[in-house]
Amino acid sequence: MQITQKRPEIAILSAMGMNHTAISTIFFYIGMIISICASVSGICAAICASWLLEKYPFIQLPDAYYVTSLPVHMTWQIIVSVFSVVLFFSFFATWLPIRRIKTINVSQVLRFEG
Repeated sequence: MQITQKRPEIAILSAMGMNHTAISTIFFYIGMIISICASVSGICAAICASWLLEKYPFIQLPDAYYVTSLPVHMTWQIIVSVFSVVLFFSFFATWLPIRRIKTINVSQVLRFEG
């Protein structure tokens, strides 16, 4: 999303002589920083929610289930595995659009969008 919105800036940087590898590195770092911050905050929220549900079981289940409240158990293995899967998908979600930076036609973008 950010790469499609920043096409004029990418074209200007390319026109001024910055190579595609440096531009790709900048966008990769930005994308991974956003992904890491979002996943850490999401995992912190999940840990807080699971702690609250373990301490105060306020979600009651209907009589169709064998337990009366929502069972929650968070382990460090679950946290690490979820974090690693999120980073894996974030890497590919960041890397795939970055490959399109090389295909941006600098003169066309500067003429019509810049």
